[in-house]
Amino acid sequence: MKVSFMPTTLRGKAKAFELKAQQIRRFAGLAPTQRLDPFALSLQLKLTVIADAQQWRQHLTLDARIAEQLFLKDSGGWSGGVTPDREDGTRIVLLNPTHSPQRQAATLMEEICHVLLGHEPSTITPDQNKLRDYNQRIEEEAYGVGAAALLPYAALQDCREQGWSEKRIATHFGISVSLVRFRVSFLALDASPPD
Repeated sequence: MKVSFMPTTLRGKAKAFELKAQQIRRFAGLAPTQRLDPFALSLQLKLTVIADAQQWRQHLTLDARIAEQLFLKDSGGWSGGVTPDREDGTRIVLLNPTHSPQRQAATLMEEICHVLLGHEPSTITPDQNKLRDYNQRIEEEAYGVGAAALLPYAALQDCREQGWSEKRIATHFGISVSLVRFRVSFLALDASPPD
């Protein structure tokens, strides 16, 4: 693939997110068009990733009300989270075990961005009206930077110039078609070729 430079037309959040994503990709030792594996990156960062229900039981003791809320009442309403630093300096990234591998990859990348960008973890509570506190600005930044790291502008534009479908792009980068569409929309690119 030919590598395109980031266009000068990118401004504001799009440019900021793209630049931060490029730093993460350089840290991971990746070229602009290489697939980023967030599970491999989490190993570099010494993050323990818990992605299935069995691992949850082995690693965590949850308040019964929180466990009921996460796994029974609202299992589709959350994607993941990262713990604060533990006593040994490590962190655990929790992924919703009911989500697809592509969705888990995007969630893991978002959680990695929370860590790398120095965001304070949200607090989980058993309050039925509010499971956790939420900061729109940092959530948007983590998701935007994570999406850009998984599918950088240069790679997306090169794939589109070669006529790749959204599905082919998603498969190549290990992400969902909806994430490809998000990137196209966020970067204000013309609509992708149909699948």
